[in-house]
Amino acid sequence: MTEKEKAKVGMLYDANYDKALIDERDRCKNICHIYNNLPPSQLKERFEVLRSLLGSTGKTFQIEQPFYCDYGYNISIGENFFANMNCVILDGAKVTFGDNVFVAPNCGFYTAGHPLDIARRNKGLEYAYPITVGNNVWIGANVAVLPGVTIGDGAVIAAGSVVTGNIPAGVLAAGNPCRVIKKIDQNPTKEHVEMGKLVNLLHKKGCSCVIADSRNELTFCYRRGVIDLFEILKLSPETLDGALIADKVVGKGAAALMALGKIKALHTDVISKPALELLHRHGDIKVGYDTLADNIINRTGTGICPVEQLTADVDTAEEALPLIEQFIAKMKNS
Repeated sequence: MTEKEKAKVGMLYDANYDKALIDERDRCKNICHIYNNLPPSQLKERFEVLRSLLGSTGKTFQIEQPFYCDYGYNISIGENFFANMNCVILDGAKVTFGDNVFVAPNCGFYTAGHPLDIARRNKGLEYAYPITVGNNVWIGANVAVLPGVTIGDGAVIAAGSVVTGNIPAGVLAAGNPCRVIKKIDQNPTKEHVEMGKLVNLLHKKGCSCVIADSRNELTFCYRRGVIDLFEILKLSPETLDGALIADKVVGKGAAALMALGKIKALHTDVISKPALELLHRHGDIKVGYDTLADNIINRTGTGICPVEQLTADVDTAEEALPLIEQFIAKMKNS
């Protein structure tokens, strides 16, 4: 069995010292060099070079320079494929892109991996697992897609994500490791979503927060604290702009994020006095609540919520944001 055949079936193979594979990679490097040094205006020539390099292409596609890959023949791109500059595809296994895929700058698609143990890794052994990207996928800047990943149709991968596992169709996903943030509604209902409906959904589904955005698309948050609101504000701010929110507990930190997101209205089971005061200072946000508390208590019931304490001395949402960001970063690293 040749090393190339081993790679094709997902076995460990000698990628570093097998002459046949080295020759194929050298050929690919030469073609990439030719492509990357063509004047950008020579579109016809660029198109022809890529057609000679890649395994299959649609009739219409564009890959900005520079572009790098290992073999080329393992890469298939669909119609209307676009990849911005500094795209890297390590195609030891098949890498397949559907139609209407947009790839932002500095993205990498890596089918290659190595044994964790030193002895086999130093022998030049590695594996290659295929990557599949569906139709109508948008991949943000500086995304890394790792071996064996499938990204479903219509998914959006936020900038800076490290995609270590499969991503389902029709979702926004983000992070390291990349995970689903929310489902994308391609056909939002025109029916007005009322606050009463959100409050009912909040308790029926057992989530911590329900958001109805300006298109009446619903987002359900299940983690306690401010982390979901923070990630939505950073990765999908349009979700909060003009939104209605039903929440169970709103402290000053959550109120700051809602104010920065420019929500339209909030109803919460419990809100702290500092949170209510902050929301009143930040524009025309309608606030309804069942219980007004002096402060939000921590999960163990032994004291004030740490984010409430952290933001106690700030007057505005803008002042609170960096404190919340530092708190979440510290929590993730602990």
